[in-house]
Amino acid sequence: MGRNSPEISVVMPVYNGAKFLREAIDSILSQTFADFEFIIIDDGSTDETISIVNSYTDSRIRLFLNERNMGIIDSLNKGLIQATGNFIARMDADDISMHNRFEKQYQYLNEHPEIALIGCQAEKINIQGETVGIFSSPTDLLDYYYTILIGGGIAVHPTIMIRCDVLTQIGGFVKEWLHVEDYDFWQRLYSNGYKCVNLSDILLKYRVHENQVSTSKNELQLNKRYEKFRQFFFNETGNDISQEESRRYQELTIWQTRSKRDANEKDLEIFNALLNFNKDLSIMQRLWMKHRFLKFIQHPIGAFLVWCTIKYYKLRY
Repeated sequence: MGRNSPEISVVMPVYNGAKFLREAIDSILSQTFADFEFIIIDDGSTDETISIVNSYTDSRIRLFLNERNMGIIDSLNKGLIQATGNFIARMDADDISMHNRFEKQYQYLNEHPEIALIGCQAEKINIQGETVGIFSSPTDLLDYYYTILIGGGIAVHPTIMIRCDVLTQIGGFVKEWLHVEDYDFWQRLYSNGYKCVNLSDILLKYRVHENQVSTSKNELQLNKRYEKFRQFFFNETGNDISQEESRRYQELTIWQTRSKRDANEKDLEIFNALLNFNKDLSIMQRLWMKHRFLKFIQHPIGAFLVWCTIKYYKLRY
């Protein structure tokens, strides 16, 4: 990066986001950590989006205009190419960042050079700005590994801050995985050996409404997610599972729409295969994660036997 480059590049795509845009922009410009550039990519908006952005005189804002609507992935990648900071922070045009978000995330990454990406907890709000729930994300490395192995997402996407060199190494967002691009992103970080955690602080208000992909394209998103997990399993282990096995595994582990009483040896086989290919975990950590999974799927005998093995190793070593 150049000598005068900011520490953080904030990347925010927007398409017809006028309704909540000013709240989003104000929450970034009021950050207690001020050394950043704010890259806004307008994706062919036809509402008041551009005029709202242009009403700000803050020199940290850099507005880029797509000549036509290109979609979220192309817009994100365009913003990443323009970024000059040492760290990349994501933001969405309908969310609100707490005033100390960047300060806390930047400090953590500087103090923990082994961590590639940091997120945080997020408060769910509706279109009126009222709190409707909490998004909880893993706050330590064991939880991060476990979440990946059961097919989960490691962070709420607009909460993340990532090292620019890591992003350069793994590449940007892949158009093939539209609607699950963040899920693909987490898996590539994991597969390349990068470590990711989340702060325990709630540092973002995440707006939930009917125009989001997660609500408007739910069935398509789920099918692509099952397909992505199947690819991830093959890339990690060299073995294949069917689309149906991928779906059933995630219905058990992530969505919990499938009864734990229905868990079978195939579910355990999938988890064990991924666990055994993780080179970063010690024997004790592998045992603990297996114990946790067996307890989760209500396999009391298996969980007890693994627990006894953990106790044996503790006494021996």
